[in-house]
Amino acid sequence: MRTTRKLLALLLAVAMVFTMTAMTALATGGDDGTTTPDSAPTTPDGGPTTPGGGTTTPGGGTPTTPGGGTTPAGGTTTPGGGPATPDDPTTPGDPATPEVSAEAQTVIDLIAALPTSENIQAAVEAGTFDLVEAFKAKVFAARAAYNVLSDADKTSVGDISRLTQAEAYLDGLTNITPRVTNVCQIGTTEYQTLQDAVAAVKDGETATITMLENVTLTETVTISGGKNITLDLSGKKISSQASKSFTVTGSGTSLAVNDTSKEQTGEISLTRSAYSARVINVASSASFTLAGGSITIVDGVDATAVCTGDDTTFTMTGGSISTKDGDWTNVSGPGTKSIQGGKIYGPTSINTKFVDESKIIVREEDGGITVANTAPDDFHVHVNYGD
Repeated sequence: MRTTRKLLALLLAVAMVFTMTAMTALATGGDDGTTTPDSAPTTPDGGPTTPGGGTTTPGGGTPTTPGGGTTPAGGTTTPGGGPATPDDPTTPGDPATPEVSAEAQTVIDLIAALPTSENIQAAVEAGTFDLVEAFKAKVFAARAAYNVLSDADKTSVGDISRLTQAEAYLDGLTNITPRVTNVCQIGTTEYQTLQDAVAAVKDGETATITMLENVTLTETVTISGGKNITLDLSGKKISSQASKSFTVTGSGTSLAVNDTSKEQTGEISLTRSAYSARVINVASSASFTLAGGSITIVDGVDATAVCTGDDTTFTMTGGSISTKDGDWTNVSGPGTKSIQGGKIYGPTSINTKFVDESKIIVREEDGGITVANTAPDDFHVHVNYGD
């Protein structure tokens, strides 16, 4: 009887153990009848297990870190909810700037200073070909400096597209002829040279040539064929290196010089000495009139301002003639001279036969000899130069 009670107690204890085991399995969600003491809950569907009792993420979602921080996919968990560190945390460092040699830097500066194609085109359209030539010089200098660099220095220079573009653009200009500036005009028609303008006037016709630019003559301007030309200096300067600047020749041919500019700065000057050199050469029954502007023989030049030949006429009504080492007038044959106005600087005298008998010859305070109807009030001596 005692043995029977002991057996029943043992069976009851075993039953209680199985009952408690089953209850524990149900409480933990297990279905295999076993318990996992002190382990973190398992994430269904293969999700990762978070150590230390973290919250399970269903469906393989992003696991939650202890303290609430989120772990990026494949990243490293940052405790305390801080930002995650990427898998490759390497931050590229600032590369050290390679040292550039003085020669390479010079080329870099030359290329940076090169004109753009827009700069070159603007200079071409404006006709400033001196500027275009300056651009070419800069491009050639940059190319020459680059070509002698070492390979390492060329690498340091880097991009040279600005140089190659400028070279290509300038190559396209090689067939462009520089625009020649027109120096004078007749009416609205402009001419490149004074002789071109004279040639445009038909024999026996009358025309006014107006200067547009200062010019230098290296050859004589010849007027003939009965043409009647008025040359308006218009404040411009004609500098002559020709032994005869203007030759007016032939019966009925005439040249008159004046200056319609407000400043009255128009001038014809002779800058070189030569045998029988002259500014205005009047020959073979032609005539010349100086009404305005100035005829100047520069200091040190031995020449004649106005030289007259057979049956020619020289009339001066205005303007001025200046010479220090030359003659204001001379003759190569008998002709007529009439001084009616203007001033003559430099000579010690002028012949009274060139002046109307009703006029008197006076030297004014600036040294110029002129003619007047009466002597000034403060003029004490009647100056009558010449024979």
